[in-house]
Amino acid sequence: MAACYSSLRRGSPKCLPSPKLALHTEAVIVLPNSTLGLRLLVSMGLSCTGITSPLPIVETNCVTYFHRKLIETHLKTIPSHAFSNLPNISRIYLSIDATLQQLESHSFYNLSKMTHIEIRNTRSLIYINPDALEELPLLKFLGIFNTGLRIFPDLTKVYSTDVFFILEITDNPYMTSVPVNAFQGLCNETLTLKLYNNGFTSIQGHAFNGTKLDAVYLNKNKYLTVIDKDAFGGVYSGPTLLFHQLNLKYFTCV
Repeated sequence: MAACYSSLRRGSPKCLPSPKLALHTEAVIVLPNSTLGLRLLVSMGLSCTGITSPLPIVETNCVTYFHRKLIETHLKTIPSHAFSNLPNISRIYLSIDATLQQLESHSFYNLSKMTHIEIRNTRSLIYINPDALEELPLLKFLGIFNTGLRIFPDLTKVYSTDVFFILEITDNPYMTSVPVNAFQGLCNETLTLKLYNNGFTSIQGHAFNGTKLDAVYLNKNKYLTVIDKDAFGGVYSGPTLLFHQLNLKYFTCV
């Protein structure tokens, strides 16, 4: 087994013999934004933290699939095409970041092997561009936990083809409503929605339009008082509804 290390000098990545017990492949990668200069340790199963001065972008295809954990990076934004030089990346975990404020247009764009995206404990994150999450055909899990988002994110351009897609939006206290067509275009197959403990006060009419729903979990949305009578209008199939600890004042099943 050989580990592949991308060189910061000119030339192709170098593949070196791995230690006998080596269990991961590492590569130094830089996000393609001259103002960020984020130096990352990309690995199978390892985390990465920190920012350095700007470095040249290093591209590598040594790894077939790998994932990246971005923890306490102190970034203010994830730029457009941030991961475009990583065609084989399959999982991204973004967490415990007190300074991250926004995801720019095409932050996660046209990543053909991406299966998991998780954004967690980013309380300063207040804006996700409507085009930030686009063309992710193999995505099977998207999780958005404990952010400062006030508006439900635009997920209508994800276009996943996974047959059992799971969306989890949890612990977002400032997110007050599920809008019309919120999940249309997210996935064209079976969809499970876990929408726990948010600041929702209402779910609008046709919020679930154009979806094939397996289950919708609305547990612990204690401020949710109104589910529009047409909220499930336009649903192709399903769902099973699961909720408790709600204070619903108005909900009609059609």
